[in-house]
Amino acid sequence: RVRIFKRESELEDAIKNAKEWLKKYGHIVIEEFMYGEEIALTTYSDGKNFLHTPPTQNYKRVFDNNLGENTSGMGSVTGNNCFDFLDNSILKKIKELNERVFEELNKFSENNYIGSLYGEFIISKNGLKVIEYNCRLGNPCSLSIFSLMNISFVDLCEAIVNQKLNLYKNVFDKNLVSVCSYIVPSQYTINKEYIGTEINFNKLNYDTFYSGNMEYKDNKFYLKNSRTLAVCDVAENIAKAREKVYS
Repeated sequence: RVRIFKRESELEDAIKNAKEWLKKYGHIVIEEFMYGEEIALTTYSDGKNFLHTPPTQNYKRVFDNNLGENTSGMGSVTGNNCFDFLDNSILKKIKELNERVFEELNKFSENNYIGSLYGEFIISKNGLKVIEYNCRLGNPCSLSIFSLMNISFVDLCEAIVNQKLNLYKNVFDKNLVSVCSYIVPSQYTINKEYIGTEINFNKLNYDTFYSGNMEYKDNKFYLKNSRTLAVCDVAENIAKAREKVYS
C-alpha cells in the first residue's frame, strides 16, 4: 500500500501509519514528495510496435471536493488536448521514456515483453520526474481509455499477440474526453459499518459502469471494504463528461 501525506494536519496520521506498518511488515519506504502536476501514459506493445494511449490524470483524494485522505485513485480524466500544463514536447518525452522501458525490459528475456506498460509522472518546476512503472492496464485510467477506443479490447489484444499493432491508426477518439469516478462506501477507507450492505443497481446505466470490489451471492451484490464500482462517460469537454457521470 502507498499512502501520501502532504497537509500538516495529516502528520499525526502519517506517524501512526508508519508505526503500524513497521510492526506489521518490518519495513517501510519513505519517498520524496514531489510537487507538480501528475500525468500518466499507458503504452501497448506487440514486441516491435508501440501504441500510445491519450494521457490521463488521476484524482487521489476520497470524497467530493477533495476533502478526504489520499488514496490510490478515486477517478480519472483522459483525453488529448485537455491538460493545459502538458505541452507536446513533454508528451513526446514521456512516450520516448515508455518505449525505452520496453526496450530495457526486453534485455532480460529471450521473448519480447508484450502488453501494456503504465507510466506515471510528475511535471515539476525542475522538469519531468518518474513516479512509477507498472506492467498493468492502469486503474482507474484504463476505464477511461477503453471508453475512447474505436476498436474493441479483443481486437487490441489480438493485434498485440499477432504483432499487428502497426495496422491500427486513430484508435482513440481525439475529439472526446472521458471522465471516470468511483463510488465507494461512505466510510471508505475504513469501511466496517457498511460491509455486507446490499447494493441496489436499479438506477444505474449498465453501459457506463464497471464493477469493482463487491461480493456476489444468491444473485445479489454486497459491499466490501474497497472501491465498489466506477462510472465512466465521455463528452467533448471535461465539464460535460463530469456532469454526465455525476447525473
